[in-house]
Parts: sequence; structure tokens; C-alpha cells
Amino acid sequence: MTNPIKLTDEIYVCLHEAGHAWVTYLEKGYVEFVELSVESDGKCKGRTRANRPPASKQAIACGGFAVEYLLFMRDRIVDEDGVPITESAFINAAMNNAREDKISYFGVDLNDATGRWPAEKDDAFMTAGIRLSGKLQPSFANIEALARALQSSKKVERTEIERILGF
Repeated sequence: MTNPIKLTDEIYVCLHEAGHAWVTYLEKGYVEFVELSVESDGKCKGRTRANRPPASKQAIACGGFAVEYLLFMRDRIVDEDGVPITESAFINAAMNNAREDKISYFGVDLNDATGRWPAEKDDAFMTAGIRLSGKLQPSFANIEALARALQSSKKVERTEIERILGF
């Protein structure tokens, strides 16, 4: 297995954000910056500030999941013991990780009292992200390069993003 990644690794968050950035450019927008912060509890949070055409909102929202899906399909996501995670574990983690992205995708927060989304909405979001992953696959090296730059510097601005992604 090449470069295994745990769901709790900084690089996992960076790859997710790099996916949003890549799709922003595919959709004829641009990214002002991507940013990584570490919360007081040690959890990483990422943010992508994009200027995008209105019709691209749903595609960009799926960009992070699309990258996560490619990592999963390549058996690069592992548990704490270094074992590739199961499909069920991936779906649970990815859908929890995509909470804000799903709100952006659907335009409304559909969490119920237990914090779960309707299964049919998760399915629709995942289907869109899986379809999108095919467009990201040929440029995965660029996406990884942006993620490594983000992990290293914690913030990457537009000029550097465009240089790394080739736009």
C-alpha cells in the first residue's frame, strides 16, 4: 500500500480541501485560499475560500468527498492499526466529515435529532461525488501536491494554488 492515511491525519483534511479547490477550477471559478487549522482538542479543520459561478455550488461541495472516495478505492485509508477500512466504515466517516458540504450541496441542514441525515440524501450526495471522482483521477498528483503544500504551510494563496494545480 502506498502512503496509507488515517482518517485523523492532517493530510486527510488537506486532501479533502484540495478536492474542493480542484473542482472550483474545473467549474470555472477560482480559489482565494485554502487553510488548515488545528483546534484546541487537536482536531484539524480545513477551509476553502472560493469564488465560483452559482451553478457550480453542488459540484464543488462534492469535491472533498470525491477525493476521499479515490483514496478509499486505492486502499489508502486505514484504521489506527494500519488496516484498510471497510466500505461501511468509510461511508460512515465520509458522511460525518461531509456535514458542512452536504448543507452546501442541498442548501439546507437536514440533520435529525440524532445528527443523522436521511439515507436517500446521503446516497444522492455520494453518487454525485463518485461521478465527480472520475474527473479528478487524472489530476490526482496535482491534488496531492496542493494537499502537501497546505499541510506544510497551513495556508496556500491563489497564486500558489494555481501554480500547483496548473491553472
